[in-house]
Amino acid sequence: THPQYMVAAGYGMAFSEDLFTNRQLVALNTFCDLLKEVALLIEQDGLDTGMSPDQTPLPQGGCGPRAYAQAITTYLAFVLNRCADKWSHLVVWNKGGEKVEHVFGRQAISMAWDFAEGNPFSSSTGNWIGQVEWVRKAVLNLPSHGHGEILQRDARALLQSMPNSVVSTDPPYYDNVPFADISDFFYVWLRHNLRSTWPDELSTVATPKSEELVADVKRYGGREAAHRFFENRMREVLMETAKAQHSDYPISIFYAFKQAETKQGETVSTGWETFLQALHDSRLTVTATWPIRTELPGGFRSLKSSLASSIVIVCRPRPADAPLATRSELLAALRSELPNSLRLLREQASAPVDMAQSMIGSGMAIFSRYSRVLESDGTAMPVRQALALINQILEETLSEEETEFDYETRWALTWYQQNGAEAGSYGDAETLSKAKNTSVSSVVQAGIATSAAGSVQLLPRSDLDPDWDPKSDPYPKVWQATQQMLARLERSETEAADFLREVGSGLGDRARQLAYLLYQTADRQGWAQERVAYNMLVTVWPTLADLAAHPAPGQTSLLEA
Repeated sequence: THPQYMVAAGYGMAFSEDLFTNRQLVALNTFCDLLKEVALLIEQDGLDTGMSPDQTPLPQGGCGPRAYAQAITTYLAFVLNRCADKWSHLVVWNKGGEKVEHVFGRQAISMAWDFAEGNPFSSSTGNWIGQVEWVRKAVLNLPSHGHGEILQRDARALLQSMPNSVVSTDPPYYDNVPFADISDFFYVWLRHNLRSTWPDELSTVATPKSEELVADVKRYGGREAAHRFFENRMREVLMETAKAQHSDYPISIFYAFKQAETKQGETVSTGWETFLQALHDSRLTVTATWPIRTELPGGFRSLKSSLASSIVIVCRPRPADAPLATRSELLAALRSELPNSLRLLREQASAPVDMAQSMIGSGMAIFSRYSRVLESDGTAMPVRQALALINQILEETLSEEETEFDYETRWALTWYQQNGAEAGSYGDAETLSKAKNTSVSSVVQAGIATSAAGSVQLLPRSDLDPDWDPKSDPYPKVWQATQQMLARLERSETEAADFLREVGSGLGDRARQLAYLLYQTADRQGWAQERVAYNMLVTVWPTLADLAAHPAPGQTSLLEA
């Protein structure tokens, strides 16, 4: 039992059977026993329909009634795994969806203080037939032609035996999840049901763990040893990947892990940094990075600031004659190329929650094109320092974009960064207004803030004038347009699209640009509700723009003006 991920163990649940009530265990074991009877019936049905009496088992390529029965019972064993995930006393109730959830709301076995229990024989949520239907749908979408092969081998040995391969992989996420430990929840049921069919794959009592590529502190006897194991093995695997990859195709690596920790006052992502360092040390060059929408919306993860996408890193082996660069040359290249990458990601409507990770990839594409980047003392720049420079240039780029906003919006953006939704002193507001070439009275008159009793506060979206018309306002502000857009979006997409049509493309684009900046601030300050709001606005923008491009009857689109 792993204390970090198997939380229930701390409450006396030391064995698999402890995760279920007696009634649930009876149900699961009864269905397991029935699988043996079902296998005999299926095999007999196959013989009765005239199938060849070939008795070769499925793992050896059999296609007779025995192999057919083994295939069906394998799928039914998957159904039973789904049932185990639903029929445990660690399952909670999903209030929004009005259904039973499952044990793994996240990558851990969490403690639940009360639970919801599905009836296997009902037509309601969590029933047996419902789990059969899920597996049936999955099987229907599997390829019916061709041949695939799955090998359970050490990645290094596999790559060494397969030169000129095309590698696409989702690597381990440092110390985030020991998947082998968590897999035991399902493995014990699979082994019980399928050991006779798949003896090689299910030969061990539990899943193998010693060679799993994860920085598990408990498994390797301490943080330093765990990190050293992960970093060395990751570097070895990536070096073998570079050797095995077919020269005509790039390597694609999917990365969807977001982790931050503070070290010496600096916020870093250790797993991300370690992976990128291993990639660079393996003589791989990043040639492109893109966020690809891979995460299923809804559920527990949607309540957090989780990555909405996987960041796809496209790599090729770095040429042997790759040049050296100095720190100043790297900075010049970052300042020259990162703004274009940022602009392109925005044009593709990348969600703000994915932006920072995507831009790090763009920066690493520049850093990794060099064999080494030399610091002023002649030492090689580590990835951590490169990441710091990438973030620095990104901040500079975002700050420079403020010049495209009106003075009142610039004031509001800085005031938001300093105070959020809270009130601040009038003196501070007035000082800031002078620096931004405006005045507190102008900000108040623009409907951006309120001033009373010696304090100034940004106007909440709930207090915005619902009748504000950007066309009749002689000096519409980007801040006002952004907040009005979001207020309308919280009511309906149609209302937000109608407003975007009125605003027009110029002011609309600046509003989207401001939403990115406001998301960055909310994310940095940990303002969860604001962070979700601005991320939602940017993510749904393509839909709003499409709706706004079709004017309401009797109106003319301003998006083409």
